Amino acid sequence: MPTDMKFKMIPSWLGWILLASFAVNLVQAGFTPLDPDEAYYWMYSLKPDFGYFDHPPAVALFIKAGTWLLPGTAGIRLGTVLLNTITLLISWILAGRPDDKRAGILFMAILLSMPFLQVYAFIATPDAPLLFFSVLYIFIFDRALTTNKTSWFVLLGVCMAALLYSKYHGLLVILFLLFAHFRLLLNYRFYLAGIIGVLLFLPHLYWQYIHDFPSFKYHLKGRDDPYELKHTITYIINQLVIFSPLFLPYTIRAMKQLSADTVLNKSFRVLIYGFLLFFLYTTFKGHAEPQWTAVLSIPFSIIVWKYAMTHGVAVQKKVFSLAVVTISILAIARIVLIIQPETTGFSLNMQHKTWVEELKQRANGRPVIFQNSYRNASVYSYYSGEKAYTITDRDYRKNQFDIWDDEKDLFGKKVLIVGNQSMHCDGCENVRFGLKNFVLANVDSFQAFGKIVLMPESDLPALSRNIENPMSIKGYNPYPHAVVIGPGDHSLRISALLYHKTDLVQEIPLIIPENTILNAQDSFKIEGLIRIPQSVPPGKYDLIMGLGMKIMPASKNSPKGLAVVVN
Repeated sequence: MPTDMKFKMIPSWLGWILLASFAVNLVQAGFTPLDPDEAYYWMYSLKPDFGYFDHPPAVALFIKAGTWLLPGTAGIRLGTVLLNTITLLISWILAGRPDDKRAGILFMAILLSMPFLQVYAFIATPDAPLLFFSVLYIFIFDRALTTNKTSWFVLLGVCMAALLYSKYHGLLVILFLLFAHFRLLLNYRFYLAGIIGVLLFLPHLYWQYIHDFPSFKYHLKGRDDPYELKHTITYIINQLVIFSPLFLPYTIRAMKQLSADTVLNKSFRVLIYGFLLFFLYTTFKGHAEPQWTAVLSIPFSIIVWKYAMTHGVAVQKKVFSLAVVTISILAIARIVLIIQPETTGFSLNMQHKTWVEELKQRANGRPVIFQNSYRNASVYSYYSGEKAYTITDRDYRKNQFDIWDDEKDLFGKKVLIVGNQSMHCDGCENVRFGLKNFVLANVDSFQAFGKIVLMPESDLPALSRNIENPMSIKGYNPYPHAVVIGPGDHSLRISALLYHKTDLVQEIPLIIPENTILNAQDSFKIEGLIRIPQSVPPGKYDLIMGLGMKIMPASKNSPKGLAVVVN
C-alpha cells in the first residue's frame, strides 16, 4: 500500500448520507423483482469460471459473494449496493474532499441525481463493478501521475485487470486516460503496471482461447448490423437526457470551461469526449445501449459541481433545486419498481412469479426447455427452483447456455418445450401465463443437437433449382448418446441455410435416409440431396448447415459458412 495514502475521517454529514444510501439501496434490492439479465448473471454465479459468453466474470463473483451473506434478491445485489456506496465515497475524494457541509451536500445531491448511479446502486449487472473500478482507476491514476511512486503504479496495474474483469468497456477507460497523458509511454513504471494487468488478466484470456473466443467474436462481429440513421439519432438523444437532463445547460457550460490545468481535469476532458465519440461511431454498426457511457456520470457530476461552486450562490441554489427534483422523480420510479402496477412498462420484464408458477404447474415435474430465451430460462430457474434449459435456433444469438453442456442430461427424457410463434406442430398449444405468451410442445424423448458439428464438403458444385442436387455432409457428434435423424415432428432434421450477406434467404431441409444415426462421440459422413426452390433467386450465397427439431427453425451447426452458387 502506498505510504502516502492518508485515510482521513469523513465528515459526519457524509457518513449519514452514505449510510442512508446503503440502507435505501439494500431495501430496494430486497423488494424489487429480478430483471431477466440479473437472473442470467445469477446463473453465471452458480458455475464460477474465469469467463462467460457475454461478459467477464466480475459480476458473477460479486453475486456469488453476496448470496453467501444474504438470501434472495438482496444477496444477489448486495455486491452492487456495496460498490455503489464506495463509488460515492471515492467520487467525493476526487472532488477534493469538500469538508464544508453546504458544498459537500450539493456535490452529493448532484451525484445522487445521476440516473445511472441510482440504477446501478441496486441492479446487479456488469455495469456496477465497471462504474466502481472506473472511478477507482481514475483515483489511482491521478495519484500515480501526481506522485510518480512505484506503489501507485502497482495498484494501477491491479485496477487495470479489475476493469477488464468487469466489462470489456473498461479497456476504453485505460486507453483514453493513456491518450490524455501519452508521456506515460516514457515512464517505465507504466509498463510495470501494464505487465501486472496483463498477467492478472491471463486466466480470462486462456478461458477465451479454450472456448474459441466466443465473447470477442460476439462483441466484435456478432452485433454488426447495416447502418440505420435511427441508431445515431437515438444515441444522440439518449446522451442528452441520461446524465440528469435538467443539468444539461450547466453540463454544457461546465464542459466549455473545463481546462487541462490538472491531471484530473485533463483526464476528464479526454474521457468524456472519447467515450461520447467512440460510441457515436458504434452507431454506424448498430444500436448503442445508453448505459455504455454510464462511466461518465462521475466526471459530469464533478465538473458540474465545480462549475456551480465558482459561479455564486444563486447558481448553487438552482443546481441544488434541480438535483432535488431529479432525485424525487427517480425515487418515484424506484417505488414503482417495487409495487409493480400492471400499467407500468416494467411489468413485462419484472413481473415473473405468476407466469413461472403457472408454467411450473403445467410442466408437472418435466424439465423445461425454452426456445431462444436465455432470459426466460434464467428467470424460470430462479423463481421455480428448477433447472431450465434453452434451444438456440438460427433466429437467435448464442449465449452462455450454448457453452454449458447441461442439455446432454436430457437425452431420452420427457420434456416441455416452451417456444415462440416460430414453433409449429399439430400438438402445440398456445397459452398465456401471466403477461407472457408461449407455445408449448410435449416431447416424449428429447435429443440434444446444439453442439453437433456439420459441414458441407468444400468441393460442392453449383446448385441448380428445382432438381435434387447431391450433397455430402461431414460432422462430429460430441454427445455421449447417439442421435437419430428420423420421421415425426419431434425428431431431428438436417437443413441447409442459405444467406445473402447477413440475411436468411431460405432454410432447405436435406433429403437423407430416414433413421440415419449419428453415433456418440464419433465422426460421420452423410450422403444426401438438396432441392433448391424456384423462389430462390440465382446468385452467390453463404451456406450454413443446420440441425434441429422439425417443429422449429434449425440451429446453426457449421463453424463457418461455405460460398455456393445457385443457378
